Amino acid sequence: MVKHSESPWPCQRGLAITSHTHYWLILDLIGERLTNFASSQQLVQAVCNALLAHREAHAVGILHQDISAGNITIFLGHGYLINWDLAKARSMQRPCQLTCTGTWQFMSACLIEDASAFHTFQDDLESAFWVLLWTALMF
Repeated sequence: MVKHSESPWPCQRGLAITSHTHYWLILDLIGERLTNFASSQQLVQAVCNALLAHREAHAVGILHQDISAGNITIFLGHGYLINWDLAKARSMQRPCQLTCTGTWQFMSACLIEDASAFHTFQDDLESAFWVLLWTALMF
């Protein structure tokens, strides 16, 4: 249960709190974090592999919705897109959440500007661009 959802202090100015229950299944991290890339070629290849996986999922009707530096790992030189807990069926014509989903640092400008915008394949492509740019500049 959400401990403070009914308390007066988080609901200032008439805003309501949406209660969430967060579940994590952590088995083990296989491979390396994206930020531990050995070369710029490996970084670009890992992001490309993640986008290919995303394209395959999109072809069967699934959007990942949280492409971020923490959700791409490198194993044996290949990138893997992990953490599909925010994924949704493409056929859903409305947002799954009342708020934006995803890692805001890597979200598309459209989704950040309009919290009620419908998440699209192009939004995930823009997220991959921000991941690649951020990782290259920071590491």
